[in-house]
Amino acid sequence: MPLTDIHLHSHNLREMSVNGNIHYIYLIVGANILLLVVVLFNLWLNASLIFSHNHRSYQIPRICGAPSSAVFKDEALSALLLGVLSITAGVLAAFHILSFGKLPVQISFFETAVLCLIFLLSVIAVSLLPALKGLAYTLFLNTDIDSKPVRFSYSNVKWMLTAQFAVVMMVVIIAFGINKQMNLVKDTQVGENDRNILVMVEQPEQVQEKYELLKHSEIEAVTSSFQLPGDAIRDGIRVKKEGDMDWQWLPIMIAGEDFLPFFHIQTVAGQGFLPLKYDYQTEGAMLGEHYYHQKYSEHIEEYVINRKALAILGFSTPEEAIGEMLQVDHETIGYFRRGIITGVTDNFNYTRLFEETIPLLMMQRRLFQDAIMVRFAPNRFPQARTVFENVWSKVFPEYPADYAFMNDMFGRMYRNEMNAQQVVFLFSLLCFLIADLGLIIFMAFIIRRRTREIGIRKVYGASVSGTVRMLNMDFIRYIALAFVIAVPAAWYVMHRWLERFAYHTSLDWWVFALAGFTVLLVSVVSVSLQSWRAASQNPVKAINRP
Repeated sequence: MPLTDIHLHSHNLREMSVNGNIHYIYLIVGANILLLVVVLFNLWLNASLIFSHNHRSYQIPRICGAPSSAVFKDEALSALLLGVLSITAGVLAAFHILSFGKLPVQISFFETAVLCLIFLLSVIAVSLLPALKGLAYTLFLNTDIDSKPVRFSYSNVKWMLTAQFAVVMMVVIIAFGINKQMNLVKDTQVGENDRNILVMVEQPEQVQEKYELLKHSEIEAVTSSFQLPGDAIRDGIRVKKEGDMDWQWLPIMIAGEDFLPFFHIQTVAGQGFLPLKYDYQTEGAMLGEHYYHQKYSEHIEEYVINRKALAILGFSTPEEAIGEMLQVDHETIGYFRRGIITGVTDNFNYTRLFEETIPLLMMQRRLFQDAIMVRFAPNRFPQARTVFENVWSKVFPEYPADYAFMNDMFGRMYRNEMNAQQVVFLFSLLCFLIADLGLIIFMAFIIRRRTREIGIRKVYGASVSGTVRMLNMDFIRYIALAFVIAVPAAWYVMHRWLERFAYHTSLDWWVFALAGFTVLLVSVVSVSLQSWRAASQNPVKAINRP
C-alpha cells in the first residue's frame, strides 16, 4: 500500500493509531454541497417572491426612462451586501471553531479567497435570476405588456420544495440511522457504556506484580488483561481435547483475576475462574524454566471458552464442554500445558464492531497483564479518583500513574463514526431549519395573495378548520411525495455505511417513519400557524384589503 494512502484508506487492525476514512471526507463534502443547494434554493425563492411583489417598483423607473441596468444594479448591490456579510460571519465562525477545537488545520489565504469568491458569485447569480427572468419576458420596455403584473409560478416552486424536503428527509433519516448504530456500539462493546473505568496500558513489571494493591473501598473493582477492549485479538495457541490427535488453533485472551465479573460477562454453563494459585514470582519462574529448559508445570489451570469455540473443539452444547480436559502448546505461554474447561460464555464483542466475534479461549494468569483496569464507585467518583492517586503514589512512587478513561478511549477508537454522527446531525438540523424558514416565507406569500379569497369563503360559511385544511393540503401532499423520494435514497446510503460493521443495527421501518413524521409535523405546525391566523381574521377586512 502506498504510504500516502494509509491514513484515509487503511482499515487494518492493530495499527499505530486510529486512521481517518475517505468516506467521511466524501460525507462532509456531500453534506456541504446539499446544504449549499438548500441555501441557494431558498435565496432564489425569496428573491423571486420579493421581485414578484415589488415588480412595479422596478417597472416605473424603466417607464420613466431609466436603463435596464439600473434594475440589475440595485439587485446586484443588495446581493453583494448579503454575500459580503455572510462571508464575513462565516469566515470568523470557521476560524473560531478551528482554533477552539485545536485542529491542526492550515487553510491558506488563496484557498479561503477562492471559496469566498465562489460563494459570493453564487449568491449574486441566484439573486439576479428573477430579474433575468423578468428581462427575458418583458425586456423592461415601455409597452403595455411591460406594465402588466408578473405572475409567480407556483407549480415550479412546489416541485422544487418537494426536492428540497426530500433532501432534508434523507439527511434526517441518515442521522436517525447513524444514531441507532452508535447506540448499538455502546450497548454491545464491552465496557463502552461504563464511564467510571480507568485504564492503564503497557505497565512495567513491578506494576503488573502489585496492581491488586489498588483495591480500596472507594474503588469498586480492579482487573487486568493482556489487552484492552477494542484491541484486535490476533494471538493464538494450539489446543486439542485430551486424547485427540489433531491440534486446533484458537485465539486466546489472557486475563487477570475478576476479569469476567468486572465486565459483567456471564457464563451460560459452568462458572468463571477461581482465584489464582500461584503468585507473580512463582509463575515467572515457571515461564523461565519452560522457555529456556523446555520444562512444563503439572498444574491444571482453568479455561473459559465462548460459544464459537465449542464447534472448533468438537462440542455440541455448552454443558458438554464443562469438565473436559484440554492440552495447549505454545513456546512462551505453554508452561501450563493442561487445563479444564470450567465455563462457557456467550459470544461477547471484546474487539471493535468492525469485525465479527471470534472463537476465544480465555485463561487466567499472573503474567502478561499489560493492561490494568480500575472501576470507581459511580456515586463516589471524585473520592475514588483521589484515593486511587494517593494509593498509587504510595505503592508505585517511581512510576507516575499514566491513565485514561475507557469512554474517552472508545471515543478515540470510534472518532470517525462519532464525528459523522455529529456532522450529519448538525447538517440535518441546518437543512431542516432553512427549509422550514423557506416554507414559512412561501406560505406567507401565498396567504397574502389569497387573502381576499379566504375572506369570501368565510362570508359563504367556510369554517376556520376547513380553511386551514385547504391551505395546508397541497403542502402535505408534496411533503408526502418528498418522503417517498427520500426513503430509497436514505436506505441505500445507510446500507452502504453499515456494511463497514460486522455487527450493525437493522434499518427498521419506524426509523424512516419517525424521521418523516418529525419533518411533516414541524412543517405542518409552521404553515398551520399562518393559515389559522389568516382564517381567523375578519372577512370584511380581508375582502377590502388592497
